[in-house]
Amino acid sequence: MLRGWTFRAVAQSPQKLRILFFNGNAMTIDGSQSLYRSLAVHGADVTVFDYRGYGFSTGKPDVMDFRRDALVLYDSLAKDGPVVVYGFSLGTAIATYVASQRKVAGLILAGTIATAQEEFPVFAHAEGFGPEQIANMIPSQDALAAFNEIGLIATNQAPLLMLHGDADQLVPIQQGREVFAASPVRQKTFVPIPGAGHNETAGSPLALEAIHSFLSAVESTTSHPKT
Repeated sequence: MLRGWTFRAVAQSPQKLRILFFNGNAMTIDGSQSLYRSLAVHGADVTVFDYRGYGFSTGKPDVMDFRRDALVLYDSLAKDGPVVVYGFSLGTAIATYVASQRKVAGLILAGTIATAQEEFPVFAHAEGFGPEQIANMIPSQDALAAFNEIGLIATNQAPLLMLHGDADQLVPIQQGREVFAASPVRQKTFVPIPGAGHNETAGSPLALEAIHSFLSAVESTTSHPKT
C-alpha cells in the first residue's frame, strides 16, 4: 500500500495542470511538506507518494519496483488532465523513466544523476567508503538500468527543465549537464543554482521562479496545442 498526498494549488489552472513529484532517497512526505507547498504556490496541484518501504507506505524498497509503481501512479493521475513529472535526486531516475514510457506534459529534474557508473563512486565516497573499498564495488544490473538517465532522456519528447546546484558535491553538476546535452527536445532549459548544494536545489528561490515560468509555458502549450 502506497500512501500519497495532494497539495492543492493556490490558483487552479484552467487545464488542471498538476505535478507528480518523485522524492529523493532520504525524503518522505511528512518531512518535506514545505517543498511541496512551495511548489503548489506556483500554479499546480502537487501529488507525491512515499516510495514502498518509505514513510507510511508498506513493502520492501526496490528501485525497479519504484519504477513500476510510478507508471501506475502516473496513469491514474493523467486520467484527469495533463501531468508534469518532477524528480529530485533519486527521483530524477524515476521521473525520467516515466517520461520515457508515457507522453508527459513536461519533465522537471533537480540534482540529476547521469549514470550509475558515474555516480556510484561519488555516492560511496560521501558515505565514508575508502578508495580501495570503492574500487571493489560494482553497481548491480538493476542500478545500471535504473540510473541510466543519459539513455532514458533520449526518448523523452516533453518540454524539459533541469535544475542543479553548482556546489552539489553528492551529484556534481557535470552529471546534470551530460543529461541535458543528451536530451533531443528543443524546448529545454538548464538552470544552475549558484552556491547551492544537493539538498538546497529543489526548493531554492531561483528554482521556484524557473518552475513557475516553466509551468506557465507548459500550460500555454496544453491550452493551445499546435496543429
